[in-house]
Amino acid sequence: MNAFRMTPDRSLDRVFLRTCAIYRLLKVGWIGQGEALEMQNRKWRKGGAPRGYLSDTIRIWKDGPLRGMRP
Repeated sequence: MNAFRMTPDRSLDRVFLRTCAIYRLLKVGWIGQGEALEMQNRKWRKGGAPRGYLSDTIRIWKDGPLRGMRP
């Protein structure tokens, strides 16, 4: 069984992986909200998501469950 989420054409879902990575870094406190917003817009190796696709989600994370966390 593959532990990673796949797209319908059986390739790795890079949008999902980037979303998980940004959440993890925010939760651990290694990056702040500004760095997370910048990280979502970094260049993708292949294809990718539209710019700003995660902005609202990052704001919700920082206003909700990650409110008391560092940076």
